[in-house]
Amino acid sequence: MRITSIRLRNFTRFTDLLIHNIPVTAKLVVVVGPNGCGKSSLFDALLQWYRLKTGNNAITASKKRCALAMRYLIVLLALISTPVWSGVLPDSAREKLLHDVFSQFWGRAKLSDGSFVKPDSEQERNTLPVSITVVNQVFDVGEISGYAEWCGLDWQSNFLTMTATARKSGFKEKQMAFIGMLHGAAQGIVADALKTKTCGAQDRLSVKDMMRRSPNKNF
Repeated sequence: MRITSIRLRNFTRFTDLLIHNIPVTAKLVVVVGPNGCGKSSLFDALLQWYRLKTGNNAITASKKRCALAMRYLIVLLALISTPVWSGVLPDSAREKLLHDVFSQFWGRAKLSDGSFVKPDSEQERNTLPVSITVVNQVFDVGEISGYAEWCGLDWQSNFLTMTATARKSGFKEKQMAFIGMLHGAAQGIVADALKTKTCGAQDRLSVKDMMRRSPNKNF
């Protein structure tokens, strides 16, 4: 099957979206755009179309494969995107990643003394240790560390600069533990998505530039 055009009407953020003139001979279609522009929604629409077309409402595995493919595509696109760092993972992926990290935080993460993180109250248990702004900034740093890991560069310096800055800005031990988990989660997704691709000379230069522009020096 070949897709030559896509039309979305009143689907999530799209009132009337038309993508057309997709070459029949195309082997790869590149979807480029900043966070929040609707890349994830486009893939969600394709998934919904598949479910309606096949009548298959139990395609958890297919949905996971679609999500992984989308994640891999978006990660690769970052290497050829604009020179201003705007994040790699789409908002929907970041929201899920944040949920996963927070659900595993209390009682599993460790403080600098090796003890497990425990909430002082039920309110604290249900409250994010840091703001959403900080969450996204840490995800940005983690994504760049993932690229650095892929290219065999010193991703630890990117991480340690961030944690040193956060401590100087007054973040407490529990917050630092949460920041560490967020960073590791984002780094892992990007590094895993890129592991089947070789980091070439130009990729390495691009990643070094990302590291120079890493938002790890200001909280």
